[in-house]
Amino acid sequence: MEHGKQLFLERLYTLYMEELYNFACNEFHYNKNKADEVIQEMFLIACIKVDTLYQSQYPKEWLKGVLKNVIKREKFRLYR
Repeated sequence: MEHGKQLFLERLYTLYMEELYNFACNEFHYNKNKADEVIQEMFLIACIKVDTLYQSQYPKEWLKGVLKNVIKREKFRLYR
């Protein structure tokens, strides 16, 4: 990964991690283990799709959209 894009991801993490983590905790009724899992998966997807995220006009919303999809998939898996 290019150094500039790595710095971009680190900056996004610093800026939005707490808010996104709190959102995930709330979705899983404060199950911190599940919140950790979905946050890690969201950032893994962000690393894989860094070019798309880097070009996004609204990176915070991009991350939140990915997080919502990861949460939806995890809830479906848990309640199946």
